[in-house]
Amino acid sequence: MKNWCKIIEVGQYDILVQRLCNDVDGEHIKVTIRVLEGQMFKTLSFEKEDDAETKADEAYKLYDLKQAEAFVEAFEEMYNVNGEKEDDKKEN
Repeated sequence: MKNWCKIIEVGQYDILVQRLCNDVDGEHIKVTIRVLEGQMFKTLSFEKEDDAETKADEAYKLYDLKQAEAFVEAFEEMYNVNGEKEDDKKEN
């Protein structure tokens, strides 16, 4: 299948956007950011009976730099909040 994955560069990060499918669950779009500490991903799922292939194809095509930037921002916010909490524990 052509056009099943793409990489969007956002600053120091690469965001992997993939179209996935399985016969049981339908179609999925998986968005992944990989960093030294691990990875974070989100998945959009479309059930088979809801014209899943068409909806997943449209969602994949619409995922762009703006959405990737928002994903990176959410990652950095979560990472910084968790980092601050860990730092607070070390100080006490």
